[in-house]
Amino acid sequence: MGWRPVTSDPRLYVRLAKRLREQVGDMKPGDMMPSIAVLAEQAGMSRNTAGKAMRLLDGEGLIAGSRGACYVVAGEEPTLYGKLAATMRGQIQDGTYKPGDRMPSKPELRATAGVALGTAMHALRILAAEGLLVMVPGRGYHVRDDFIPPDPPAGR
Repeated sequence: MGWRPVTSDPRLYVRLAKRLREQVGDMKPGDMMPSIAVLAEQAGMSRNTAGKAMRLLDGEGLIAGSRGACYVVAGEEPTLYGKLAATMRGQIQDGTYKPGDRMPSKPELRATAGVALGTAMHALRILAAEGLLVMVPGRGYHVRDDFIPPDPPAGR
């Protein structure tokens, strides 16, 4: 696989995580991910940055592993917070939640999605780490004002 250096975002790990998400989609559960050292070299970034990308995907439930151990593609069932984050990511990208909109609070997510507060918090933090949400103290998570939804696929 030919990697190009990632340079256009100050949060390089978010860009790398996006590429890795696509790669994981073509893999089977149990397949080994490249090591953090290999990813860092291929992507032209530090090991710390590559590690943050891997931990982001681990938090989403797409891969499993731990520091000092190899990461593998997770099994068929992603984590509950990973599923919730994926659902909310889709709602942001399809315009259900627009730039500046307040996302449901943790208690609201507990009631509507039937998840624990910790699960809701983890999902919101994943989206914030990806740069989709910002935390406004005392007001909760909001879609970034400068978020631009992706263009719909051709033919729609």
